[in-house]
Amino acid sequence: MGSNPALGTEQPWFKFVFTIRKRNRCYYWWKPRILLNLFQKILLPRRASVAVAQNQATVNILNGISSLEAGLGWGCMPVDTGQLKERMKEVSDAKLEVIRLTSKPYELLNMEEKFAIRYHIIVLAEAVGSICLHIAAEDLDLKPQSYSECFKIMEERKICVNCAKDLTSIIRLRNLLTHQYWKIEDRQVYDSVKDDFKSVDKFLQSVKQRYAASL
Repeated sequence: MGSNPALGTEQPWFKFVFTIRKRNRCYYWWKPRILLNLFQKILLPRRASVAVAQNQATVNILNGISSLEAGLGWGCMPVDTGQLKERMKEVSDAKLEVIRLTSKPYELLNMEEKFAIRYHIIVLAEAVGSICLHIAAEDLDLKPQSYSECFKIMEERKICVNCAKDLTSIIRLRNLLTHQYWKIEDRQVYDSVKDDFKSVDKFLQSVKQRYAASL
């Protein structure tokens, strides 16, 4: 390996990058940028006379790494797309069941169907909330303390426009059905969710568009 007079030291090169894959995400065991950071802090001389040359070398190396990653297909989505797909399917399945059940007049619903509506609303709300929290944590590096806070973040980051209020209402209904089920009548549940999933559809569509490469 030859020396570069401009740097006054041997220029670092990277021969091996080890990756491991878990489901649809990839985790870098030794990321090239981590190795580069070690070279910068430990091996490259910290002399003012070569500072400019070092900075330029860093830029060149980073550009080379980006090209290498892109060429070899090592770029990773910031989220677990497998988990997103599972939660999105749960939302879609639950929504279809609620729509099917509420297509009947309320007076014709039997007790099992009324309980089924409650159950599928809980499943739908939990899945939507899980999607939101996962995106906030994995993509935005945020830790919202509640579903409602998470939906507000989605609006602020333009991931879903004008959907926080309606999605929060679904979560509140889920909370009532889970923790204070005796306070809400089946007729109220029926009327509150009948054909009212526009915000859910908008949220799922926004998620699909944001991570279209993997979903």
